[in-house]
Amino acid sequence: MEENKTDVAIEENEISVNIDYKMVTFTLAGKDYGINIMNVASISKADRFTFVPNTAPFVRGVYNLRGDIISIIDLRLFFGVEIAAKKDNEPENMVILQLEYGHLIGVIVDDIDRVVGVSTSRIQPSHPLFGDVNVEYIHGVVENNSKLYVILDVEKIFSMNPEAVDKQIEALDLLTKREQVAVSQEESINLDFFKDTLSSFMKFHVSPINMKWLKERARIWKQYREAEAKSFQLESPASATEFLLPFFSPYTGQFWSEEYISSIQKVLPSITSGIVQVWNPGCGKGFESYSLACMLKEHYSNMQIKVHAGDSDLLNISSAPALNFSKADVPQKYRRYVVESINGYQFNQEIKDTTRFEYHDVNNADHFSGYQIICARDLASFLTEEQQMQFFVTLTKKMKSGGVLLLGENEELPETGEWSKKVVGTITVYIKK
Repeated sequence: MEENKTDVAIEENEISVNIDYKMVTFTLAGKDYGINIMNVASISKADRFTFVPNTAPFVRGVYNLRGDIISIIDLRLFFGVEIAAKKDNEPENMVILQLEYGHLIGVIVDDIDRVVGVSTSRIQPSHPLFGDVNVEYIHGVVENNSKLYVILDVEKIFSMNPEAVDKQIEALDLLTKREQVAVSQEESINLDFFKDTLSSFMKFHVSPINMKWLKERARIWKQYREAEAKSFQLESPASATEFLLPFFSPYTGQFWSEEYISSIQKVLPSITSGIVQVWNPGCGKGFESYSLACMLKEHYSNMQIKVHAGDSDLLNISSAPALNFSKADVPQKYRRYVVESINGYQFNQEIKDTTRFEYHDVNNADHFSGYQIICARDLASFLTEEQQMQFFVTLTKKMKSGGVLLLGENEELPETGEWSKKVVGTITVYIKK
């Protein structure tokens, strides 16, 4: 394994008496970034890493750094920016970070520039304008010698500590209280009954995100059951399942139709360069993920597509990469991506390469962010209210500014000031501000 120590030049003007902050600077996709020199252990080059299976796409593997085995993260993949082509065996540029408690981690960047010294008084707060990086991960921005540097907060990016509850959770809690006040006493008794039984039988949790649907469904359900001289109460998993049938979004558990795909394409974000990063939590058996992959392959024809699909059902997520189906199940326009297999048909390698399936529980944190599209249809309603609150906080942190969030057809994102609602035809999405 090759390792070359890289000398880092010191900015000549750092002798200024006002300089009290130094940073190692580097580039990602042509933009300039900096990291506090106190977090930098060394600079290295390497051309081989040991692959680690079942890790996130941005994890390049592990590396033996003078006897220490450290994880290697590709910052370009982490932030979803374009990666320049390299020659075979050309070593990668790495910044070795020293984080809290002495933890070492290596990050791959395009080019390492130099050490730049500035005055902390010149460092400005972060701004959503820097869309390649989640604002939460930016310490600040500073101009030096006609270059604008985005200073990354690596402690936040790679922190292993639980995230603090923020203003979104407070806003969601307030909305829950308002919803309770708005319900009459008689309605409250009935709705509380539905809430308890749906939670018990189906793990479906009623909250502000689906309360509107529940009220209307409960009204229709009571009329329907009374007309048949039956109790409107949900007395078994079978009756609870029947009650929930109209809740699920179109084409749940099957490939999306051409008409539905056409509707979704009208609300996709404008992306002109880099990698299209998509998160599909709660992907089930993979029908939704492959529908997304085919749609995005056509919509962003000249760009690289990465669909990160996850589910907490181990059986479903294990079988998703080799999903078999009938050719007739796939919309005509996407059958060019289908190949025959022993047990029917599968998607070809081109589509499989865009989609990565992994076992993942959305209640457990991961460090990936920089998504432009998140498709989480009907997932939040099967989380507890507390988990829903944290999930929406996670969505906000992971989504790029201008990114598009697609929830279930009968789910609504509570207003917290972080998102704007957009309705096109029958499709409702939320745009990250």
